[in-house]
Amino acid sequence: TVGHKVCITRDKEVASVVIAATPNQIVVRAYRGILANDTQLDREVAVKRLSLDDAPEARRLALKEARVVARLTHPNIAQLHDVVELDGVIHLVMEYIEGSTLASVLGRATMSESQVCDIGGQIADALAFAHAHGVVHCDVKPSNVMLTRGGIAKLLDFGICKVLHADPMDS
Repeated sequence: TVGHKVCITRDKEVASVVIAATPNQIVVRAYRGILANDTQLDREVAVKRLSLDDAPEARRLALKEARVVARLTHPNIAQLHDVVELDGVIHLVMEYIEGSTLASVLGRATMSESQVCDIGGQIADALAFAHAHGVVHCDVKPSNVMLTRGGIAKLLDFGICKVLHADPMDS
């Protein structure tokens, strides 16, 4: 059962009753996702679509990513709010991060030494937290880091992470 209603406009198609299109809503690309509105909580969210082409294995990996991200609550890791499965597609309803990817920022301007140290420290904090919970990201790169307008770095995309051991907080 899904806890939230999320409205998404995608080529003016209705995705489902739970995820529904509205003709006058404007869709903007978020980080490899779709900007949507959580109508129940009245907030913007990013929706990451994970198609299940190789059904059993892809579904297992998509749900693994969702479970991993759901237990990693840290200020420098993008938060997962919900998981919705519709017509063979898993949608991860995530925190919407207003800003740019680190890759985009690096493509536009040179960063100062202090900016590099600050952002690097934030990413290191997120990775240390994940590692302490038995998770290795495995795909750290500038396109998997969002920078908020306030300068906060948020690590994204745990899709190919490795889970090393059970989370000590689960025992």
